Amino acid sequence: MKEQNTHVTYTRSELDALPDETDWERVDALTDEDIEKAALSDPDDPPTDADFWKDATVVMPENMEEYTQRQIREALVNNQISSDERQLFYLNNCQGRAHSCLYGENAFFDLCGKEKRMALGIRTGDKCVVAHRDPNEPTGPNGMICFRRFIFSHGEECEAEDGTMCRVFFGDCYEAEHLRKEKACLHAEYSIFFKYCVPKNRSPYWRFVRQSVITPTA
Repeated sequence: MKEQNTHVTYTRSELDALPDETDWERVDALTDEDIEKAALSDPDDPPTDADFWKDATVVMPENMEEYTQRQIREALVNNQISSDERQLFYLNNCQGRAHSCLYGENAFFDLCGKEKRMALGIRTGDKCVVAHRDPNEPTGPNGMICFRRFIFSHGEECEAEDGTMCRVFFGDCYEAEHLRKEKACLHAEYSIFFKYCVPKNRSPYWRFVRQSVITPTA
């Protein structure tokens, strides 16, 4: 009767608990000559010589482009990957949070509480525009707004300063621009961060919206 194969699965903690049966003293005692002798005597991987390769042809896989995360980000910044392959997210840091100080290097935005369910479709390589007020500037029409552009690399669940768990966005900043509010609210792209208000008893004005993730309207 043919013996049946048995498939066994282990959790990471169970694997970590298994005893290490490697004889490390023997491994450390091996000389280069011992290692070479063992390799040459391996019946499953015999050594080859120049004659073995004389008729070989080098063939490279077609359409094989492997990008590291940094290469992906560089390609996106230089518009080498089409816009159809990425999304653009508008993120409003209306509270002026210093994310890199709170969560570590390259952190640029966070979503806490109910807002954690926003921007769930963000993927590695997507572009983000993050807006925030300059805290050293006035809040009126002459206040300075900073717009920074990032390439999203990944997200993590991190603990905020008050102990709550937040979704934190990480990535590289590749561009930054500062504009006065009176110019930013009329900007072709940045106007999405503002709302035109017409109150009854005062002059119309542009208000910096409070929504954290802003979706463009058609």
